[in-house]
Amino acid sequence: MNRSLVALLWCSCILVLVLAGCGSAPATAGTAATATPQAPATATASPSATASPTATPSPTATPIPTRAPSPTARPSVGRLSVTPATYYFNQCTPSGRSSYLCSFTLRNASPTLTLAWTAKAWNTHGINATPYLTATSGTLAPSGTSTDGLWLNGETGVCTLIGTTVYLQFTGPVNSVTVTVTC
Repeated sequence: MNRSLVALLWCSCILVLVLAGCGSAPATAGTAATATPQAPATATASPSATASPTATPSPTATPIPTRAPSPTARPSVGRLSVTPATYYFNQCTPSGRSSYLCSFTLRNASPTLTLAWTAKAWNTHGINATPYLTATSGTLAPSGTSTDGLWLNGETGVCTLIGTTVYLQFTGPVNSVTVTVTC
């Protein structure tokens, strides 16, 4: 017989014995293992038959599912807005002979959080106008509004020169808004 064919038959016999458990039943506790006679394996080779080795399947790892992070609600942020963005001196409300009040509306965009704010003011010539604000700080309720104003008196120097701009800066927890009054 051809050596290749003998080797092929030998491998086939071993494979059959391995798959069949080598002719013995596994021993259990308290019983003796007995050998069961097996019929000898026979193989007939045909010239066109080729043996293909059978690959033992490799164990595959079972993926562990990962947990997606639970969605968390974004906190409502108290965002400050101020209107109007600009005033011209002649739009301010007269109050007496040489006094005017320029009013601004502050709004809290958050429907759930209160908003603390502060304010300061100055003009293009470097004059501090903060003392002429009707309020320099406050708290807005959720979705609330409030009014702040700038008193302009003819004697203060804040708005005496034509073309001077007064800047009012309102600051909340997450933003700052600057509005102007043009003299």
